[in-house]
Order: sequence, then C-alpha cells, then structure tokens
Amino acid sequence: MIFIAGCASTPPPTDEFSRIDTNSDGYITWEEYKVFRPEAKRSGFLKSDQNYDRQLDIGEWRMGVGTTF
Repeated sequence: MIFIAGCASTPPPTDEFSRIDTNSDGYITWEEYKVFRPEAKRSGFLKSDQNYDRQLDIGEWRMGVGTTF
C-alpha cells in the first residue's frame, strides 16, 4: 500500500452500506435507510449526519455504526 502525503482517500463502503445504498451513489438517504430498518427514528439518523446534507456518506456511516437511530 502506498500513501501519498496530502491526498485524502475515501475508504471503501462496507457490505451493509452497499446493501442500503440502493442507488449506489455513495450516500444513504433516510428513504433508503428506513426500508432497511423500519423501526429507526429519523432524529437519530440526522444526528449521524455530521455535515447536515441529509444523507450519510461512508465516513458518517462508520462513525454511527452501532448507534440506534
């Protein structure tokens, strides 16, 4: 593995992330997530949304994994 200073890379999505991201755009929306976990609360989902764009990227997903929405 080669690391280049100053270059940021996005880690690859997990299998679970990929299953939930049904349109494969690299983000999980509330609409996608509630299909996967119908009992989830939107307020919990939005708490994991660190940049307030109403969707979770892989970094936000990994930070929120294990959190009950």
